Amino acid sequence: MTDERESDTKRPQGRFPPLRRQVWNLARSLADFLADGCKTLTQEQYRARLEICDRCDQRRGNRCLKCGCRLSLKARGRAFKCPLGKWPTVDAPQSSPGGWAENHAIEKGATFQSQLA
Repeated sequence: MTDERESDTKRPQGRFPPLRRQVWNLARSLADFLADGCKTLTQEQYRARLEICDRCDQRRGNRCLKCGCRLSLKARGRAFKCPLGKWPTVDAPQSSPGGWAENHAIEKGATFQSQLA
């Protein structure tokens, strides 16, 4: 398999990574999220991440051209990282006290589709 940086230089500008790379990125991110106890960010931290994404030239709608992830979901998890290193590090004490089930809107009656928008 080629080095990620090498494959990125060959990829045309404005295109998502190949599907196999997106699957790998998702699997790695989910493993990190689970290892972190499925902890999510506060609303302020979440909004700050999305504001950084808003100014990034690698954003296309709700997706990142670098990793292919859906930003509205990726920006929520404490363990998730920007592939370009633009998000600030979040220490454990600054995150919200509960995990995914305690803090996520799905548990509060919202639908999954509203989270993807």
